[in-house]
Amino acid sequence: MRAVVALTLACGAAAPAWPAAGPAQGIAVSGAPAQAGQDADMPAARPVRQDAPAVQHFALPALPLHDALQRYSAQTGRSVLYDTQQVAGRRSAPVQGRYTEDQALQRLLAGTGIVPRHASRRAVSLAPLAQAAPPSPAAGVPADPARQRFYGQLQARIIQALCARPQIQAGSYRLALRFRLNDIAAIDGLQVHASGRPELEPMIHAALSGLTVGASPPRGAAQPLTLLITPEAAQRHGGCPS
Repeated sequence: MRAVVALTLACGAAAPAWPAAGPAQGIAVSGAPAQAGQDADMPAARPVRQDAPAVQHFALPALPLHDALQRYSAQTGRSVLYDTQQVAGRRSAPVQGRYTEDQALQRLLAGTGIVPRHASRRAVSLAPLAQAAPPSPAAGVPADPARQRFYGQLQARIIQALCARPQIQAGSYRLALRFRLNDIAAIDGLQVHASGRPELEPMIHAALSGLTVGASPPRGAAQPLTLLITPEAAQRHGGCPS
């Protein structure tokens, strides 16, 4: 994930196109670099059709939907933004075979009641179908309490830090974050996208970089983490005091 820790709904906001990063962050880069020492006399490779989406092999079993989305994001290098409360208790469909990224995601989400809403090459946001029924407890995929506690604590801590600075208080704009938690559970390698408010991004970066969240990711959660905070989510956590 590359992890997908998306705690609030992205509906209505364009998914952010994250800037390309180096290999350490695991960001996928289109196009293959030239091989060192390649013979100059070798014929040029046949150009790839730009209008043909790349196809790759997927071998994703049926999993709790959150875990499946983490694996999908780790393989494709694509950010996936969604509300963890809305995927809790849902299970993905298996994806076996060669597909484009969009085809694989559609197969993974089949039957879950969750669909892509906004998509770009680097990011996609998910939302429930308008008429989707809540998952039945009989489906037998209980939410992981430790994971839910961690996500709730993470979101609450970040909203608290944003509320401490009047210029960047959460609740009036949509905010997408990507970061890692280091050995002391502090935010590291932060990337920020404030929808419609790019002038706030340097202040948000300064406020959150190095912030300790008080908990490490639960076992099995890969990094970096992705978090989307909407005004609705900020209100759900009590909003900023007036």
